Amino acid sequence: MEEGNGSPGPGPDDRDLLEVSKAKRPNREQRGLFALLWRLLGYVKAALQVAVLAAALWLFVFQVSVVSGHSMDPSLEPGDRLVVDKLCYHWRSLSRFDVVVFERPRRISSGIDQITIEGAGVDYVKRVVGLPGETVELRKGELYVDGARLEQTFTFENDFATFAPVKVPQGCIYVLGDNRGRSLDSRSWDIGAVPLSFVKGVARFRVYPFGRAGSL
Repeated sequence: MEEGNGSPGPGPDDRDLLEVSKAKRPNREQRGLFALLWRLLGYVKAALQVAVLAAALWLFVFQVSVVSGHSMDPSLEPGDRLVVDKLCYHWRSLSRFDVVVFERPRRISSGIDQITIEGAGVDYVKRVVGLPGETVELRKGELYVDGARLEQTFTFENDFATFAPVKVPQGCIYVLGDNRGRSLDSRSWDIGAVPLSFVKGVARFRVYPFGRAGSL
């Protein structure tokens, strides 16, 4: 098929097409604005990732607990902020003298030789002195476990607390406050030995006040 010989109709020449192409490109200010928005989106994304990670660590790994009362003097004081490990301690057994945070158990007698244990909804911080199956005793402030005297470097001065030997049930720990004259702990009948399921974590660090910050 042959092309016609008529003259071409009116239309843009090459220079017009070039000018239209240039007009469609963003200028330098627009490119700078796009780049700024892209960087801001990156910052927002990074902030969201950090927030999600922090929330996950808070929910599943760590929490910050605030000490109230004087039951752990002189080791801990009212207002101390503690970082509590809620996860890693599950990978190993609790050790003697660990400082633990637990929900206070409450023992309710519901019949002869039958005791119901439920949570009281209050968190306590105490020190582990007896492990499952051990026999714990205090003689005028001196700690004995299975008949052997153990060295203590954390107790409050002038501690002469005494209690008869107690067998720690399996699946439980025996806890005391360092200031035993002012501590409500496993020596109380309604608390007693703390079931491991009530333990929320191990206090690893004191982060405040800054002058006393450090590992426990």
